[in-house]
Amino acid sequence: ILRNVNKGYSARKALEQANDRAHRLIESRHKLLLSVSHDVKTPLNSMLGYVDIYQKEGILTVDEAAPIYHSGNHILSLLGNLLEFSGLEKGSITLTPGNFSPAQLCYELCEMFKPLAQKKALSFHYEPDFASGLMLYSDQLKIKQIVSNILSNAVKYTVDQGITFKARHKDNILEFRITDTGAGIPAAKQHT
Repeated sequence: ILRNVNKGYSARKALEQANDRAHRLIESRHKLLLSVSHDVKTPLNSMLGYVDIYQKEGILTVDEAAPIYHSGNHILSLLGNLLEFSGLEKGSITLTPGNFSPAQLCYELCEMFKPLAQKKALSFHYEPDFASGLMLYSDQLKIKQIVSNILSNAVKYTVDQGITFKARHKDNILEFRITDTGAGIPAAKQHT
């Protein structure tokens, strides 16, 4: 009996030590992400500031500045998402819903991915279906990140022809459909 009690005590002690190490690792990773985020945000904000200046001075047109500006803001958002993921590990994440225009969101996504598709000589078709002036209430950043990841994969894995990006709002559901002529996901990996 004494040997079993000692084994149980040793196992509990080892588990407590492992949990303590895991919490310290998560905390140190969170601090690292905070530091890296700050180190990336500062020069990126400076670059975006120069884009604004160049646009105001006529060095860049609105059409030239918009993709740079939207891409830079998307990088800033991704950094925020990394910090949120770190917060999720720590058990402290929240959604940040707000009002947004799905038409503007999709415009920004198209501005980010059209040049990448054109660089690969791919067509990029956008087909919106929104009521004029539609505003929705949700976490715009999370939606943008999800759709951006899918569009990024579509551009990355498509070698000829192109990509079609459809977005619509119907029956209180925001729906995105992205089709491409890439190889696709093997059937064995589609349900994992």
